[in-house]
Parts: sequence; structure tokens; C-alpha cells
Amino acid sequence: MKDLQESKKIYEQTEIPAELSQIVNDSIRKMDEKRRKDREDTKASIHSFEQGRKRGNRKILKRSLTTAAAFLICFTLGLNSNQAFAGQMGDLPIIGVLARVLTVRSYEESNAETGINVAVEVPAVEAELISAKPSSDSENADFASTEEKTEAEEVQARQPSLAVDVNGEIEKVVEEHLAKAETDFAEYKKAFFETGGTEEEWAGRTMDVQVDYEIKFQDGERVSFVLYLTEAWVASYQQEYYYNLNLAENREITLEELLGPDYVKIANESIIGQMDERMAENEDYVYWGREQDDDGIDMGGFTTVDENTTFYINEAGNPVITFAKYEVAPGFMGVQEFEIER
Repeated sequence: MKDLQESKKIYEQTEIPAELSQIVNDSIRKMDEKRRKDREDTKASIHSFEQGRKRGNRKILKRSLTTAAAFLICFTLGLNSNQAFAGQMGDLPIIGVLARVLTVRSYEESNAETGINVAVEVPAVEAELISAKPSSDSENADFASTEEKTEAEEVQARQPSLAVDVNGEIEKVVEEHLAKAETDFAEYKKAFFETGGTEEEWAGRTMDVQVDYEIKFQDGERVSFVLYLTEAWVASYQQEYYYNLNLAENREITLEELLGPDYVKIANESIIGQMDERMAENEDYVYWGREQDDDGIDMGGFTTVDENTTFYINEAGNPVITFAKYEVAPGFMGVQEFEIER
């Protein structure tokens, strides 16, 4: 408190300099001059704006379009990377389709009686229509709107026919694969005992059956994935199914679409070149059709690609052509893959 009183006394005893009045007057004069200059500059700017408005419209429009494009890019990225964000777009006009691959069945089980162990991941492809309202037939003939259905039923009803067909095929081949595995193992067990095998020798023999998939490429309405069906017991067996889909256009993606009208020539030259390089790098590698056996007999093998050649699309957007085990090379080399750069 004493310090505060001392400070007050010092403040009251401070003399006001005689120059203070002049300083204040000078400051006011300078401010008036600045306000007058600002008003003149404003008038000149308005005149300049009126003269250049037409010329500036193009620049303004260009900047506006650039901003809109940037927003659209960010908006699209948000949809592709965040399904929760995509789910909130129901109040917006139709802006496109998102292709997704979902796991619709996932389970593992072991049957002590049959000796079969099963691990299953069953995929399904789905087109999510980003729309403010159900699509009418005139807006998209591949989608059908429904009324008074559950959410799951409505989503299913609005799928493009290609998605419905692919999902139906996947369910069919998976069920056939599981049934075939049971039959194969049962027949093997029967033959084992018929040829003198004993219960002790059989004990502990099992078969591992697997269904799995891998998404290779996903970009908005396009998706590429592989379905794997595997049996592993005395021998190992695997089958692959390749799906390359454009759900917005309700069609499969082709090699010709990716590589152009000369896709056969481009793919053949690339595959043959890669085969020769691999054989040069590894003396154990052999590609049938690239050399003859010891007796001078042509082993057949790769000749050419066509519209039925299997492939998937990799992350770079390039097609990767595949050949099943034993198709173009000995079994020890497994599935053969050849990336064709675009």
C-alpha cells in the first residue's frame, strides 16, 4: 500500500512538458491528411475497378473454378478414405459411386470327426451410390429404387447387376470348394485304409481348407481383387479367381482398356522378355514354350494373351497377368505373374 501511495505522489509531481500541446496538434494534422489521401485512393480504386471489371471477370472466374476443383478433389478424397464421411452424404445430389469389397462371412472351425480345419473369409463387392435420393430408372438403369424395405435389402436392391452376379459367383465357388474339400479328404481316407493303412498310421492326419481374398487396387468406382481357394493335406492345391470391375459403368475392366488396342502385342512382348530375363538370372527356371526339352520336344506353354487371360490391377494401375501353377512353367515355380507397364 505504501508503494502505491509513493507512486501516486511521483505521478502528481511530474511536470507536463511545454512541447506536449504542439506534439498533439501535429499528430491530429497528420491523421487528417492521411484520411483525405485514403478517400482519394478509394475513389481511384473504384474507378479502376469499374474500368477493369470485365477484364477481371475472367480471372475471378478462373480463380473460382480452381478453388472449386480443389474442393472437389478434397471432397472426393474424403469420400474414398472415410466411409463414415461417405455415409453422411445422403442429403447431397448424386456425385458418383464408391466400389467396396467387404467381408460378408468370416469364421474358423475344426471338425474332429472329419479331420478338416476350415478358415473362411468370404468377400462381396458393393457399390455405394452417393446420392441425395434413390436413383430412378432414368438416372441409372443399373440401379433400382425400392420402398418399405430394410436398409440391407434396399442396399442390395440398388446394386448394379455386375455386383449381384459377382457376389453370386463367389458364393457358389466357395460352397463348391468347401464341399469338394470334404469329398477329397473322405476319398483319400477311404483309399488309405483300402490299401492297408491302419488307424494308428492315420491318426493326426488333417486337411486345412482356406478361403481368403486380397484387394489389389481400389480407386473410386473401380476395384480389383483376387479370391483364393486352398486345400493343404498330402498335397497343396490353390485356385485363384480374379475380378476387375467398374461398378459405375456396370462392366468388367479389360486388358484392352488398360493397354490400348495393341494390348496383345504389348503384353506378349513384355511377358516373353520377362521370361527370358528370369531364366537368364536363375538357371533352374524354365518356361515352356521358350525352349525345348532334352529330347528336342516342344513343351508347349505360353503362346499369347487374349480376352480370357487372367490378370489383376496393381497399386500403380498396371495390369499384372497371371498364369496358374503348371500352366507355363514347372510346379515348383508356382503361380507366375508378369506386370505390364502402361
